[in-house]
Amino acid sequence: TLIYEHRLGATAMFEAIVPYAFSKETGTWGAAFGDLALGYKQKLAHSTRRGSILSVGGELIAPTGNPDVGTGGESTVFETYAAYGQLFRGQTFLQLHTGIELPAHQDKLPKAYYLRSAVGKTFATDSGHGRRWTPMMEVIGDRDIVKGVSTNWDVVPQIQIPLNKRMHVLASVGYRVPVNNRDGRQRQFLF
Repeated sequence: TLIYEHRLGATAMFEAIVPYAFSKETGTWGAAFGDLALGYKQKLAHSTRRGSILSVGGELIAPTGNPDVGTGGESTVFETYAAYGQLFRGQTFLQLHTGIELPAHQDKLPKAYYLRSAVGKTFATDSGHGRRWTPMMEVIGDRDIVKGVSTNWDVVPQIQIPLNKRMHVLASVGYRVPVNNRDGRQRQFLF
């Protein structure tokens, strides 16, 4: 997934998301672009002293993926979310991101709720002035808003690394593992 983010003043940003996925939905490998997304995020509150931030946002996800190879393409989706981050001593952190997905064509896709959380720690070289490496553990829950459906839970151990000296271009590598409801949900290598 390629994500481009751009600040709008001191408290807002927009983003463009271009996913590309490899899938083995039909028994053979396929690859295609996923559903493109445009988003906006607005900071509501922050405290440098407390190390916390709260923001809300929304996304418009266009069905540009290929449903034949399992990379999306079912319906336009409107998403709204809230995000919270907390920095603790020793460069450890907690992040929470929760939202709801509202598809335009609910006969093709149901409404869905999700929760993403991550806890991690940043390690820096050269007394904090060099490269930073951030291992973290992410826990993801998602649930279609349909009667009788249970929540899917996944864990994603991962590491985020800077790709340049200014550290404003980052890469993250992880491995997504379904914890429950494993039928039809494969493990995924994520970059």
